[in-house]
Amino acid sequence: MATLTAPPNGAALARRICPPIFVSIALVWLSFAWKYVGCASGELGPGGNSALTFERLSKYACFTDIQALWGSRALGEHLFPFISGEFTAPNVLSGGIVEYPVLGGLLIWLLALPAQTDGAFLLSNAIFFSVVAAVTTAILAIVAERRVWMWAAAPALLMYSVYNWDLPPVLLTVAGVIVVVAGPPSWSPRRKAITAAILFGIGGALKLYPLLFLLPLVLWLLYTHRPLGVGRFDRGSLVSAIWVAVSAGAVLAVVNVPFMLIHLPGWLAPLQFQGARPIDNNGLSIWYWTASLFRDVSGPASQRVLTILATVSTAGALGAIAYAGWRRAKRDGMYPFLAVCAALLCAYMAFNKVHSPQYILWLIPFFVLLNIRVRWVLVYYAVDVAVFVGWYRVIYANVVQSGEMWPQVALAIGVWGRFAVLLALIVVFLRADHSAGLSRLRARRRVPANGAENGWTAALSQRLP
Repeated sequence: MATLTAPPNGAALARRICPPIFVSIALVWLSFAWKYVGCASGELGPGGNSALTFERLSKYACFTDIQALWGSRALGEHLFPFISGEFTAPNVLSGGIVEYPVLGGLLIWLLALPAQTDGAFLLSNAIFFSVVAAVTTAILAIVAERRVWMWAAAPALLMYSVYNWDLPPVLLTVAGVIVVVAGPPSWSPRRKAITAAILFGIGGALKLYPLLFLLPLVLWLLYTHRPLGVGRFDRGSLVSAIWVAVSAGAVLAVVNVPFMLIHLPGWLAPLQFQGARPIDNNGLSIWYWTASLFRDVSGPASQRVLTILATVSTAGALGAIAYAGWRRAKRDGMYPFLAVCAALLCAYMAFNKVHSPQYILWLIPFFVLLNIRVRWVLVYYAVDVAVFVGWYRVIYANVVQSGEMWPQVALAIGVWGRFAVLLALIVVFLRADHSAGLSRLRARRRVPANGAENGWTAALSQRLP
């Protein structure tokens, strides 16, 4: 008879989750102090231009998109976004519009309301981010125990937690994937999938990347209708998949349609901005670093070619990973939902035309939840630090005209190393023993701790209502 892992009592749970929560909050506030002391003037009022120079921003590596958008997007004027203004080529957004989806823009507007200076805006964001980081850490600590430290003590929290608005969609992603793999045992797969789809939809309305996980979510749900992966899809499987798509679509419609009807140019502006964004050295993608070795890529013809290559390769990689996940499901008798999500994210980060440094925050929760070797995590952290240090020092060397070469070398190692590790991680995630990691997660929900394969077979064979 399978034994059950009893849930921890209150004291044991507190001992498990409080230390990593404290460390993650501390890193958020250290990140704020670093950015504030180094780069926030505290005097930049509504619509003003910062007097801070690129020399100071790069020397102390304290630049943040939060402060930059305060001035360049006139956030201090507290204009309600997307109901006025528009995109003007090449990169101008007016009317309080920011280059993020609607819910992301509304969040930024809300966080700007209590602020009158760039420093106050940075503070309001830090307060909010510390709460989001604490909740994310608590969830990961409950389901992943000691592996939570890969998140709670990650250098990326210090470097990027108060840099851009990535922590909220990370929280929603974590909540969504855990609902699927460790949700209440009384919930049917359809209910888990619909709940996750809603969470991914909200996350996608903040930043687009959580929408990636709708594909493996639908495939996971379809697979639960096929005992041991054989037979045809029945009516129930297709209805359930439609419900998942409708749930995510409804969330996106509720958020977006009102703004589309009120002022379509304002709603379109972020999409136009991102579409017109060039592939250049600031994007830190592999495309610029490869093509620029051979020619100047700033011209419109080169930009079109690189954009097409980035789009086609990203789509091709996502499709190949989805196919590989389905093949493994047929072989193993369980759909590797978490592994496919992580691999899809790696492919998106590797091949997309922009690879901003804070994207590492998207990936770290999958390091925590999946059963991969710690050395892969440490290697990725190392190349990410190389990108961070190299990027800022290259800017500083150019500003002061120092002629130093080591920053260029560090940045090249970081960009190429990050790309290579992401490609390797796609294979590592898809080949990992995900059953071990998932049985550990499900054990937190009083699922049989031994006989994990039998437990999963029963779950996969369950008919949905």
